[in-house]
Amino acid sequence: MTNKLLPTKTKKGYLIIFGVILIATALIVSSSLALAAFSTPATSSKPDGTDMYPAPPAKVAASQTQFNLDIAYAYVGPAPSNTSYFDKGLNATMYLAYQYPSKVLLNITRVSGVQIASCDAEVEVYGIKIAANTGATEYYTYSVGTNYNPSFSYSNESTLILHVHDLVDHNLYKAITGSFDFNWTANTSILSLTIGSIGWYTNIPNSGAGLSSAGTPNTISVTVYRIGYITMSNGSVSIYKDTATNNAIASVQLGNYEGGFLYNNLVPAAELPQTDLFYPNTSP
Repeated sequence: MTNKLLPTKTKKGYLIIFGVILIATALIVSSSLALAAFSTPATSSKPDGTDMYPAPPAKVAASQTQFNLDIAYAYVGPAPSNTSYFDKGLNATMYLAYQYPSKVLLNITRVSGVQIASCDAEVEVYGIKIAANTGATEYYTYSVGTNYNPSFSYSNESTLILHVHDLVDHNLYKAITGSFDFNWTANTSILSLTIGSIGWYTNIPNSGAGLSSAGTPNTISVTVYRIGYITMSNGSVSIYKDTATNNAIASVQLGNYEGGFLYNNLVPAAELPQTDLFYPNTSP
């Protein structure tokens, strides 16, 4: 069966960035704050300071998965020129946060006949490692989920997504990006949201080297592995953690291209010379 994209109206995306504030399209460096780009309660703490959504004890994850993932596209290279702009709301000139940014897109397919546990909905959490031969490395998280119970609500989905934090080491991973597709049809695929540092802006010029922090790299690799998964049954959340995260689900070596590094299984080769490599056309 041919894989095809789901209608966008069924897909809900979100982005959480650790250590920065997300304001419109701008990032301002901060030591402790983050703002999620999906609808959640204004605070996850009660007035007495206790967690409104306490994490249940993590269980050992089963090896079964309801998604197949492969790397559709990846590009790492020098930041495009002339990308600064003046933000009137912030009264500041904004610059790309990294001089050598990254972009990864995953192709994600719902596996036929697989349901993790006996639950209403499930979210699987994956780690993405982008590594240069110089030792410079970036880690990101992508989570993807769907519901089994047709009456599963948006409110329940928001609560479920909050617990992605409980599986993620905030000191290691730069950001959580993800999507939740309601009533996801088996054997159909979606393209992930952007994973990586391209599109992050700061008011500090030349603030970060990114993957060239240890010198211009000669090689770049991208590796995807699962961290664990989270389920919800009748409003109750369970967390499952993989015993090892060094088992690669997908791994590619990027090739030299136009002064950067590219892996492409998305854009037709004839269109690459006219393609903005950080923002390729992802329309089906």
